[in-house]
Amino acid sequence: MSQYCTVSDLTTFGINSTALAQIDPVILNNQCIAASGVADGYLAGRYNLPLLTPYPQDLVMYVTWIAQFLSMSVRGYRPDAGADELIKDKYILAVDWLKGVQRQAIHPNVIQTPIAAPAYQLPQVYTNKPRGY
Repeated sequence: MSQYCTVSDLTTFGINSTALAQIDPVILNNQCIAASGVADGYLAGRYNLPLLTPYPQDLVMYVTWIAQFLSMSVRGYRPDAGADELIKDKYILAVDWLKGVQRQAIHPNVIQTPIAAPAYQLPQVYTNKPRGY
């Protein structure tokens, strides 16, 4: 499985670093891995996985939004209050984007893992010398 976002991406794509300061970086990284797994669940319906780097920025951003939601769920937040509502809204947008990719309505510029040519076990045919009939 690929990891499409990193802990540093969490603050790059729209969450305040003070909101994450109370969460252990190992837990944040685990949330990035979990969010990448969610994305792979949708991407596997369309692409050969694992995807190759560099990952398109839209994929990184949407996976980061899922990781932000998961991270804030660990810390605790109120989805009906202030900026916390935005975290939930971005999560919903990210999942909708992944569904659009799976349905082939959205076309991110990804690099797929090439499919290896299958190694067929073909039968071997032998014959005697021609008899001249």
